[in-house]
Amino acid sequence: MKLYTISKSGWASNSYLVLDDKRECAVLVDPCVSGERLSQMYGKALSVSAIILTHGHFDHMLALAEWQSAGVPVFIGKGDAAALSDPHLNCSLALLDEAMSFAPPDRLLFDGDTISLGEEKITVLSVPGHTAGGICLSWGDVLLCGDTLFANGGI
Repeated sequence: MKLYTISKSGWASNSYLVLDDKRECAVLVDPCVSGERLSQMYGKALSVSAIILTHGHFDHMLALAEWQSAGVPVFIGKGDAAALSDPHLNCSLALLDEAMSFAPPDRLLFDGDTISLGEEKITVLSVPGHTAGGICLSWGDVLLCGDTLFANGGI
């Protein structure tokens, strides 16, 4: 699988585009980037088959409403599902002074679940701590950890 990091200024959150080796299937992790921006970056319209949230904080879902409006299914750890509709849990009200709310997830993720990406699989690891439903995603020698780990002790 191919992994691309998309840095976002402002809240310093990253999005990750994961493509299967044939570049036919894609998932977007922590969507802070629009579909238009992805197309500009990669030179073509990408077919994103799912959005995966590593946890339920607003800064990891800044573009989620657009993706949900386009019908892309959203996956999140079970313990963070309520954060999609609760601005107190997703911290948008406290930190943005704006109530961000989204539609419920399409799939709840649990420790050991797998997500298919073409012929390949991504493994879900439950890592409660930063949030109750925080998850990491693993395949091969790659680990996407959301806010489970912070570089240099900070964001």
